[in-house]
Amino acid sequence: MDAKTLKELQNDMSEKINRRARELGLFNDKCEPVTDGVTDIDEYLKSSPRIMWVLKEPWDDIDENGIPCGGGWDMSELFEKDDAWKNRSWQPII
Repeated sequence: MDAKTLKELQNDMSEKINRRARELGLFNDKCEPVTDGVTDIDEYLKSSPRIMWVLKEPWDDIDENGIPCGGGWDMSELFEKDDAWKNRSWQPII
């Protein structure tokens, strides 16, 4: 598999997740899923074995009525920002 194909597959996966969330009423002005994927596709494809550890919740928060809210961002893009690497919550995964 090449990097372009993997990126396309990740985008397709995110679109399917968002489409399913819409069908279930979990995608609206207050709530969108947090999607995921490979952060550094080139390095991932060079590695052996290819291991991916995913540990997250599907939304950012729960509102006062217990309804999921937040989201609308992609976990794989989070690590492009320095602050994610400095966050202690991510240290065991990193």
